[in-house]
Amino acid sequence: MAVDGTLLHVPDEEALTWRYLKRAGEIMEFGYPLLRLVVECGTRAVLAAAFGPESDGELTYAGRLLSVLDRTMLLLADAGFDGAEFARDVQATGAQFLVRSSARRIPTPFRHLGDGSYLARIGYGVLPVLLSVRVIKASVTATLADGTVRTEQWRLLTSLLDPAAHPAARLVDLYHERWQSETVYFSIKATMLDGRVLRSRSLTGLDQEIYALLTTCQALIRAAADTVCTRPGPAWTWTASASPSCRPPPPTPSPPRPESCPRPDPPTSSAPSAGPPSRPRTPPATGTASRPAPARTPPASTDRTPDSAESWRH
Repeated sequence: MAVDGTLLHVPDEEALTWRYLKRAGEIMEFGYPLLRLVVECGTRAVLAAAFGPESDGELTYAGRLLSVLDRTMLLLADAGFDGAEFARDVQATGAQFLVRSSARRIPTPFRHLGDGSYLARIGYGVLPVLLSVRVIKASVTATLADGTVRTEQWRLLTSLLDPAAHPAARLVDLYHERWQSETVYFSIKATMLDGRVLRSRSLTGLDQEIYALLTTCQALIRAAADTVCTRPGPAWTWTASASPSCRPPPPTPSPPRPESCPRPDPPTSSAPSAGPPSRPRTPPATGTASRPAPARTPPASTDRTPDSAESWRH
């Protein structure tokens, strides 16, 4: 299970900007009004969503989604969700969490574990009872297209305190699955919306449009899951497009030639044939009407392309 937030652009209309504000600098406002969308998803299926003005942080909306959690779930989240109160509320549902710690949080260890992780407490000055968490250090290395290599040090906070049952290396690998939520956002924002601003110009219409997007996204994911379960075959991913595909249909293979119709011999000369030489014409006799020359049919070309089915890449 993963939770994350994103921003959508709202039309610059007075009926909306009183609720969905623009970003503002010291002198002026800029850009479109922004709407914050927080989605909780598992296997790319949207389980719950909350949205509203950008001025309310991600944790505000994430708190509204906790009712879908239960004791069978492990919640994955990015650094913006490492608040002590949010972590406590997740545990209250019976679920466990694995979140990335923000850079400003430096937990003090009170017990070091054999796999390199350590136990710490969070919630000083915030929670009446401190929350024990396990801290796992991870090194992330990315190699860019130009060969540049970047390495970052991450700290993961988890409520899974037993290193024997939940080894650190396994949890680091599992945290990568959080990107499933980013895939959902890419499908909604870049593929379905194609980067466009939302169209509705009223608060009610805006709510309907967002729920319509999420419903369509969910229907596509459900169709993909049903297809995989009922028609086993190679793994595939779904995409949604705002415009019809322009890909031409694959060509129909030419029917085989009967054995009784041998192919004509190819031309012996590499130069194109100009046809048989024309006969010299004799001028008509004086006093006789000239007759038009009979229509001449050009010879059939002997150049043929072998019959073959063209391959198409889908």
